[in-house]
Amino acid sequence: MILKKNKIYLLLLILLLLTVGIIVKINLNKNESDSEDEVGNYQYQVNKPQLVSYSDGEKRWDIESETITQPKTDDKEKVKVILRNIKEGKLYSNDQLKYRVDADKIIYYEQSKDIELQGNVNLAEVAGDEMRSDFFTWDEKNKNLSTNEGVTVKMEDGELTAQNMNLDLETQVVNFTGNVVMTFKVEGAENDEK
Repeated sequence: MILKKNKIYLLLLILLLLTVGIIVKINLNKNESDSEDEVGNYQYQVNKPQLVSYSDGEKRWDIESETITQPKTDDKEKVKVILRNIKEGKLYSNDQLKYRVDADKIIYYEQSKDIELQGNVNLAEVAGDEMRSDFFTWDEKNKNLSTNEGVTVKMEDGELTAQNMNLDLETQVVNFTGNVVMTFKVEGAENDEK
């Protein structure tokens, strides 16, 4: 009789543990599905200090930084996200990675989707060229990257410096103006020619 009671208590304990386990599992799955949003036509997502922006449903920027802040403002035109000490940045066109980005600070303007890249900015093209400046501006409406604070472009065969640069990301046309100097390597020459 005592043995039967112990078996019944053991069986009830096992059923209770199974029931609790199933309830916990269901709640965990529900919480995970609530936190996972579908990738839609988001303007931007903020994760683990990371900002991912989209343009017409296609990924445009993916920037991970040490810190991310959003100053308070009542003016919708001035709502911005500030990323500091960029760990990894990527600029996309047609869902294809075009440039790796490094900068001290990046400011993302929520309303216009424009971006300012500030301080020790380096844009490394997937094809190999690099652009360096202290300041670049991304104009989302016109899909172009520009600077008027001086730029240095390092290419396989040389280097170009200019005061101003305008890059149309869609057509990949780059326009340099203002004190443009191109230094290139001539094969067989001992020195670079200008």
